[in-house]
Amino acid sequence: MKMNLRALAVLFAGAAAILFAGCNFLDQDQEMLLGIVEPPPEESDMTVPQLIARMHEATDPKNVWRDCKSYILRQSVREEEKKGKSIVEHYYRTEIKFRQPRQLRQTSYRDDAAFQTLLFRDDKGWSIDSRGVAEEIQKGTGLNLFRNYIGFSDPKTTEAMLFPTIELAVVYLDEKRTYRMICRSSDPKIAPYVQYIDAKTFLPVKAETVLYTNDGAQYLYRSEPMDYRWVSNVKIPLRTKVTVGEKIEEFTTDEFIIDPPVTNSDFEIPQSAQIDYTRTK
Repeated sequence: MKMNLRALAVLFAGAAAILFAGCNFLDQDQEMLLGIVEPPPEESDMTVPQLIARMHEATDPKNVWRDCKSYILRQSVREEEKKGKSIVEHYYRTEIKFRQPRQLRQTSYRDDAAFQTLLFRDDKGWSIDSRGVAEEIQKGTGLNLFRNYIGFSDPKTTEAMLFPTIELAVVYLDEKRTYRMICRSSDPKIAPYVQYIDAKTFLPVKAETVLYTNDGAQYLYRSEPMDYRWVSNVKIPLRTKVTVGEKIEEFTTDEFIIDPPVTNSDFEIPQSAQIDYTRTK
């Protein structure tokens, strides 16, 4: 069990449409922006497998999450965005439906109308807009990122399965001792994913990475899960604060259902509305 759904913090929530559409991931200044250039103050007193096992014990001691065949996660989102000297608030809802093996549909709603859907099945991904037009995510960095995202959402996958390289050390956040895992993808264009775990509770307290848009702008992405509670025998945060640049989103968990009935229709692709690349090339 890993950070994303254990903490119920969608890794790239609120920015997924930009990312999976094919933004550029640049190597420059990634580690400086993430603050991982300096050597850590302490070496870890445990290995990566040992830390992952302790995190699992803290959040899923009965293996309810790890062994589930499906789940549904519904969240309310309050978004704050600076526009000049003003702060504008927006509200929307998200729903994630997952079913083994590795099928996921994430839909975002505003005023009960879907404005963005991400779909993954058969090792392929699609972005579906408000008109129902489905665009397949092309092979390359965008699809590799989507595969990582699905890996984080899969109860049977751990960080060690997702990332070929993980560096573990001890650092201090607000004077609290934490374990820091720097997870590096096999795709060099994808920024490191840095996760911080409380050394006493073994609960995730922060995750960071770097996002790059098509115009070359870079943003620090930060996810901060909080207010952990037991829901369906799994310890989850009821709230998660996500910061991307000057945009702040707060995700509040409304419903988390383990092993609900999920059908094939939940993962169907709107064939009639798919983009025909043979006509557009």
